[in-house]
Amino acid sequence: MKLPSFALNRANRILGEAPTELPSLVEKAAKKVRRLSRRDLERLPLLVEFLKYTVTGHYKPSAEDLAIVLGGVIYFLMPLDLVPDFIPVAGFLDDVSVIAWCCVAAKEELDRFSSWLARRNFTVDSGRRLAANR
Repeated sequence: MKLPSFALNRANRILGEAPTELPSLVEKAAKKVRRLSRRDLERLPLLVEFLKYTVTGHYKPSAEDLAIVLGGVIYFLMPLDLVPDFIPVAGFLDDVSVIAWCCVAAKEELDRFSSWLARRNFTVDSGRRLAANR
């Protein structure tokens, strides 16, 4: 499986041409995460935190892994993707599949990020820490 090209293309466009779009995209992802059960998308909060710390300049991932994670979050946010979100259950299953793939594809980087958070005594739960650590 690979990330759908429209999501990866948008991620690369944002990273190259419109990085100012990242904070609002991260906020949309955080809102959507809050609507889902933790069991369904246990790793999605890690992806959102990964983007938050990257956007603020606190963490520097590889460009490839950043594009994978951002593309996955973009796909997750799109209500009309391969299986539209308004279709009960199935509408989120494709989102979960893409997020799971992103976690596998960027596993080494996400493991490094998790260790980076742990060394700073952070946990993945919300973006409230960002203001305290500036």
